[in-house]
Amino acid sequence: VFTHNSAYGGGAIMCYGSEATITNNVIVDNSADGYGGGVVAWYADCTIANNVIARNSALAGGGIMNWMSVSTIRNNTIVANRPSAMLLEGTRHFGWEGATVVQNNIIWHNEIRVAEEVTDGEYEIRYNDVQGGWDGTGNLDVDPLFADAGNDDYHLKSQAGRWDSGAVAWVADEVTSPCIDAGNPTTGYSKEPRPNGQRINLGAYGGTDRASKSP
Repeated sequence: VFTHNSAYGGGAIMCYGSEATITNNVIVDNSADGYGGGVVAWYADCTIANNVIARNSALAGGGIMNWMSVSTIRNNTIVANRPSAMLLEGTRHFGWEGATVVQNNIIWHNEIRVAEEVTDGEYEIRYNDVQGGWDGTGNLDVDPLFADAGNDDYHLKSQAGRWDSGAVAWVADEVTSPCIDAGNPTTGYSKEPRPNGQRINLGAYGGTDRASKSP
């Protein structure tokens, strides 16, 4: 858990010139006076996956800032960061090849901002649930139906069962999140408990043994 940290850039984590994997973290209530209240990828080829990134703030890029980096940003739950969920800056100034992949994320109560200098092909934004919508294959704009966002429980509701950390048990809901089985169909799902619909869930718990079950 990274919380109540501050910096000029990268309030919780700065990934600089690195191939780090940043995964399975709760990154909440951090701040930056400049950029990247939660996480910054700068001259990096890092993976940011399966994290809850919520209520971080900065002058630019409240949740994540990606700059001059070809990162992989997947299966995160990115909620209520200010002024944006992520700021996606140019990636190719120094000869980086390929695209930064942004997929299987839930981006709610905040938005994606792409810098004006970004050109076609620098980012692949697909199979995400983005409040307000986003063009691209598989992207949704639907209420993710979190279990209890007010208490930072971002598991997805499911009639077949979701993990309740407080009860330390699987519980059934009256509704099922549309983010279940909504991820990229080419992404591995084998760690999800059965029944899993043979397709990965969106969000921080997608692809893990705490993924909500498929009805």
